[in-house]
Amino acid sequence: MRILLSLIIILSTGCASVLTGNYQARTEKVRVANLWIVYASREKINEECIKRGCTKEVKGFYDPLTKTIWCEKTDYHTCGHELRHAFGDNWHR
Repeated sequence: MRILLSLIIILSTGCASVLTGNYQARTEKVRVANLWIVYASREKINEECIKRGCTKEVKGFYDPLTKTIWCEKTDYHTCGHELRHAFGDNWHR
């Protein structure tokens, strides 16, 4: 429940900054319990994914070794999808 509440606060803060025009493209790291979320550009996400063995372009990914989600801050669909991986769901079976 704490993780869900923290995630809602994090995402709603991101929404507010986009709506007020204060959003700047940057890499951000946010810790939720034992989970890290790195908000980065699509280019940075793919650069990091390639370092971890990805062979195709991705919108985001979850690294179970570091317990880190990589996604764009305003891409709620991808961030949510990767969050499910972090919680142990394997949608790609």
